[in-house]
Amino acid sequence: MNHVQLTLIALIALYPLLRLVFARRPGVANAYARYAVLCAAACLMLAPFFWLVCAAFKDKDVLMQYTFLPPPSEWSLKTLNLSNFHTLFAGEESTSGRVYFWEYAVNSLFLSSTITIVQVFFCSLAGYALAKHRFRGKKILQAFMLSSMMIPGILLLAPM
Repeated sequence: MNHVQLTLIALIALYPLLRLVFARRPGVANAYARYAVLCAAACLMLAPFFWLVCAAFKDKDVLMQYTFLPPPSEWSLKTLNLSNFHTLFAGEESTSGRVYFWEYAVNSLFLSSTITIVQVFFCSLAGYALAKHRFRGKKILQAFMLSSMMIPGILLLAPM
């Protein structure tokens, strides 16, 4: 067994032990179990982000050899380096000349900020009108808006 399996077995075995020690207060063991499950779920959710950060610093030759980082005994400039960042910020040739990463980042930031500000403005106007005023077709409009919110945007990606 590896270290991860032994740690999981120890954490699971701790619950019955807590139930025995705190027999008069079962809430202690239940709180432990609750926090243990939440920590395990958090680790599962954060693992892809940790893998992404590790992959950014690994050389492309050893990217698929190790899941996260190589063992500390194998750390060198051939396994861990900043060459990926050098490639990212070096720029790329296109039909309109050399294009840099920061240009893409600024463009994305501008578009997302503008769209968010415009949507918040118009949605607050519509929400105020639906909340405070009575008009013909209000129920139908509310039903349409609610039903359109129930359809996830990714579902419409293929038809678009």
